[in-house]
Amino acid sequence: MSKDNKVGIKSFPGTFWAANTMEIFERMAWYGFFAVSSLYITGSVTEGGLGFSDEDRGVLQGVVTFFLYLFPVVTGALADRYGFKKMLFAPEIFKCDKSTSIASEDFFSSFAPPPKLNSV
Repeated sequence: MSKDNKVGIKSFPGTFWAANTMEIFERMAWYGFFAVSSLYITGSVTEGGLGFSDEDRGVLQGVVTFFLYLFPVVTGALADRYGFKKMLFAPEIFKCDKSTSIASEDFFSSFAPPPKLNSV
């Protein structure tokens, strides 16, 4: 191998650096969410948490992470079989349905702020 074929850091295009920077921030966001969600899941109900035990939290986060890594494999296989346009259309229909449900007033009533009471 000759020295002329040497690849330097400056030879990578700007899109390479942009994509890698985005990936780093995405990873930091995921691990930050994972840590904060652990605190929320195991936090006491009186403090606004869910009140799960550490064992339950471990199972919950393990199952969620399992499906998080399984879905791209399954949906990638479906996209290879049926085409990526059809596979992009399916979740959009699902999201439209859920967005309509969220827009209705009685669907997420538990997330609505409590009514203000007039103090006398």
